[in-house]
Amino acid sequence: MMDNSPDDFFVTLQSDLCKQYYSDNTSANFCNYLARPIDSFKNEYLCGVSEIFFSEADAVMLAPSSQPKFFNSSSQSEIVAIQQSNSIISFPKKEDSLVNFYDAWAVDLDSRQTQDPKITLTKEYSYTTLSGPYTVLTLTDPLNEFFVTIEPQIAELLGFSQTTFTPGTYTSPRVQSDEVFDQIPMNTLIKLTFSKVITHKIMVKEPEEYDREVLIENIALEFAAQNLKVYLPMADDNSLTVNIMEKNMTISMGSKINELLGLDPNFVFRNQKTDLNLPVWTSSTESNKSISSKSRVLIMSDVMEPQIYGDSFKTILRILPKADATINTDRHLVFRPVFYFPVRSGQVKSIRITLATDGNETLKTLEFPTIVVLHFKKQ
Repeated sequence: MMDNSPDDFFVTLQSDLCKQYYSDNTSANFCNYLARPIDSFKNEYLCGVSEIFFSEADAVMLAPSSQPKFFNSSSQSEIVAIQQSNSIISFPKKEDSLVNFYDAWAVDLDSRQTQDPKITLTKEYSYTTLSGPYTVLTLTDPLNEFFVTIEPQIAELLGFSQTTFTPGTYTSPRVQSDEVFDQIPMNTLIKLTFSKVITHKIMVKEPEEYDREVLIENIALEFAAQNLKVYLPMADDNSLTVNIMEKNMTISMGSKINELLGLDPNFVFRNQKTDLNLPVWTSSTESNKSISSKSRVLIMSDVMEPQIYGDSFKTILRILPKADATINTDRHLVFRPVFYFPVRSGQVKSIRITLATDGNETLKTLEFPTIVVLHFKKQ
């Protein structure tokens, strides 16, 4: 059943349908032939699991209430990712005098900037000391999001000691320097760099299981939910790589998560790739080991692009029931938010779903037909 619209639609898949095409369908491994193919030749669709209905014979719904927690009294932890975006306005030195250059530069800036944020350059003279010109730099930004940086030599040219300017008006403490101007070769590009700092706050919830790998997977899914290209592949239980594919981004995981990763509490990820040897995980107790693996499930689909899982790529989307997910005796899970991934093929005529354990083994204890609801939307 498909509710189709130009921008998004749902596909409902049921394990007891399409027996005439897929006679080996089971509640844990089944394929549905679609009434209408999904065209994604332009790679424009994303897909995510919205809901699932399934039932296990002896599923354990909740872990013991006495199990340890990662975040103590809090139910979640905050990860802060800070990203800086830059744009540069350049103006070549073509005039042979500072007066003419500065006036031409100011006019060029006015003509290029039609809206805020914008920077203007004017000058003023001191009639008390009969000196000047002094540079007057104004950065207009009603939202107070941007700042401007200039090179040290240009700051000296303009009479400033500082090289960074937040929104406001600044008058240079010294007069403009003809001597510095003469040292700059002709046709040199004089640059103003506009920068904006974007702060992403990623809230990571307490996992249902006291397991470090599950926590790392939850963190990776939260980055994906915010469309941030930050990947956390694990080569084994004690090896983790943090890949930051976003430009100019730093990430602060917080003291608790840093401790679990064997890092200083104030450690900040600044490099594109950081390889970590994790401390040996010894916090599992006998009571925790008795928790059934059926308290979570791997939902695999052949329609989604392969995702990084462990040390390799697999056609797998790992969905862990959230603490606030709707779970009843019929195992009805509602995922909020939905985690979306690119559709892997140009045209989809059928979709296969597999429910598996952590060991990638198909579930064998399902009692009734399974229903999975996928949501497709344009990127």
